[in-house]
Amino acid sequence: MADQIIPPWVRPESPETIRLIDDATVAFQPSFGRGQTQRGIFADPRWGLRRRYRGLRSDEKAAILSALNEARGQFNLLRVTPHTPIRGSFATSELLTNNTFANGTTGWTCDADYTQSVSDRVLTAKRVAFTTAATFLQSSASFSIVQYAPYVLRVFVMQGRGAFPTGFKINDSPYFGTTSAGFGMKSQVFVGKSTTDVLAIQDVESTGLLTGDYLRIPYASYTRCALVDNAPNNLLQSASIDSASWTKTGLKAVSANTQIAPDLTTTAEVIGEDSSTGQHCIFQTGTRSSAAQDLEAHGVFGRLSGTRNVRLYIGSDGSNYAYCTFTLSGSGSAAAPVLNGTATNARAFIQSLGNGFYYVSVVAYCAASTSVFVEADIVNGAGAVSYTGDNASSLIATLVGGCVSGVPVRTSVNTSSAVSSGTTQSGSGLYTKGWPASTSGLLLTGDYFEINGELKQLTAPVSSDAAGLAYMQFRPSLAGAPADNDPIIVYEPFGRFIYPQGTREIENLFGVYSDCEMNLEEIYS
Repeated sequence: MADQIIPPWVRPESPETIRLIDDATVAFQPSFGRGQTQRGIFADPRWGLRRRYRGLRSDEKAAILSALNEARGQFNLLRVTPHTPIRGSFATSELLTNNTFANGTTGWTCDADYTQSVSDRVLTAKRVAFTTAATFLQSSASFSIVQYAPYVLRVFVMQGRGAFPTGFKINDSPYFGTTSAGFGMKSQVFVGKSTTDVLAIQDVESTGLLTGDYLRIPYASYTRCALVDNAPNNLLQSASIDSASWTKTGLKAVSANTQIAPDLTTTAEVIGEDSSTGQHCIFQTGTRSSAAQDLEAHGVFGRLSGTRNVRLYIGSDGSNYAYCTFTLSGSGSAAAPVLNGTATNARAFIQSLGNGFYYVSVVAYCAASTSVFVEADIVNGAGAVSYTGDNASSLIATLVGGCVSGVPVRTSVNTSSAVSSGTTQSGSGLYTKGWPASTSGLLLTGDYFEINGELKQLTAPVSSDAAGLAYMQFRPSLAGAPADNDPIIVYEPFGRFIYPQGTREIENLFGVYSDCEMNLEEIYS
């Protein structure tokens, strides 16, 4: 089964009718005896979409015919986006030049192993030589992005001739990823390190590929997005600093669960310096898959006695890391992050949680390693981490964690097992990350977005905190559990629909133009 697409540039006639299809029993009154009208609800409603296309040009007609023919009745799903702009302030502009191929191959290039051509706004990439894994689609010019913000690349790949695909490698150096095998919408999320980007998409070699084999691409898009936040944590005992999982240096015994935490439970722990000279800290090393990637450390800290601050480290080990010193007073502040060894691209975030507690986070790009190194040091008034302690000053900590992420993540409680992929979410609410920091009204009630191939509509506004974290409320509820770092797509969000009539009808006007009507129903697979 492979999805098909009706490209967004094939616009229906206004108005477009969007409705909810209620999967419920028929309401009825019992025939005998007393009773109430009964009704059974099996799940949230699904979207229905009724649209009319009038005066279709030849390329628009070709796109619809291709989608409906390849849908094979109700066998394959149709990806369709509602033509409704968002009301919120979240930036949703398309970054790719000529992403609909309306101007042929303008803005696109490929290497010598491929040729490109465009017909009816569908790009055909054909293999003409074999030297290595080859680039078949690349933006010919760089474009501007927001540094350290998440973006999603979507490329819809249609069957051509040959053994395509076993997957595609998507490159925006130094980030890259390989998509799953098969056709349909291929996507990859990136958190860009610079302020410009150039995208390159390569095939992954297949033994059955021949000269002249080709694939077709009717749609590509590169836009800003947010990410699912399943609260990953590669460390152990995140809320139990007193445990043996944490190494302590220059500290008195950690007092476990003696202080009121931000959630008003007595789960905060006291980290007090002793009178020794040197560092006064805790640290732990977790495990990860070896790759050069962004790592993130986070924690919740406050002052118990004295005026000490905290310095948080993230890295691949005790020699290659980034750190930031955070001031735990007032609204809180973060100093300029510092790099050591091979770590690069450090950034830091702080969010006041009230009652003297602060969420802090530091992110850095770290070299390939199987380790996630996290350390938290007490900092004295001179800004030093190595000093003679007073045996009195102390901090409070509730949660400390570290994970693979290019943006801050929410804290999570784990014990003897790491949750490197986080904990899956369900229902009609979703914790998310990667939004512009401290912004109200990023999205508003009624705005649509796409998650995990599902089309959702917000039932409350989306506003972010100083770390770019936000909670989303929406309907219909999630049909499947999204993975950590799955994109929250706001620009041209697609739903997956069937054509329930089972037959297609296009009215030819015996000229250039054609008309078409369809009633679509959303379906989850």
